[in-house]
Amino acid sequence: LRQGQALQFVPASMPCNILGDCNRLKQVMINLISNASEAIEPGDQITCSVIASPPEICIQVHNRGQPIPADELSKLTQPFYTTKPYGTGLGLAIVRRIIEAHNGQLDIQSDAISGTTITLRLLQLRQITPES
Repeated sequence: LRQGQALQFVPASMPCNILGDCNRLKQVMINLISNASEAIEPGDQITCSVIASPPEICIQVHNRGQPIPADELSKLTQPFYTTKPYGTGLGLAIVRRIIEAHNGQLDIQSDAISGTTITLRLLQLRQITPES
C-alpha cells in the first residue's frame, strides 16, 4: 500500500479452508492488492473480504478508485493488456491462470457507484466430521 492508504480485512463468519498452493495464492493476493492500491488515492481504503458460501469460498478485493470502462473489463486478464502507462500487463493474466489452476473463477466488476470488485471463487475444502 502507498502512504495514507488503508487495507481493511473482513474475515468469513465461519472457519473455512481451501486446498491450494499457498505461495501461488499469496502471489494472487499481492497482485490484486497492489493493483487496487494503484487505483486509489491517499486516504482511500481497500477492502478484502472472505465469504464462506459452501461449497465455495469467495475472496473479494474492493476499491473505490476510478471505474474501469466496461469495454476493457473482458480484456484485463489477457496477457500484455494494460490500462497503465507502465507495467507489463501480466499481473491479472497470471492471477487468472493461478485461479483457474485451482479450479476457481475470477470475476471483475466495476462502475462509478460501487467501485471495482474482483471476486475469486474457490472450492472450499470439505471438513470431515464424525457425522460425515
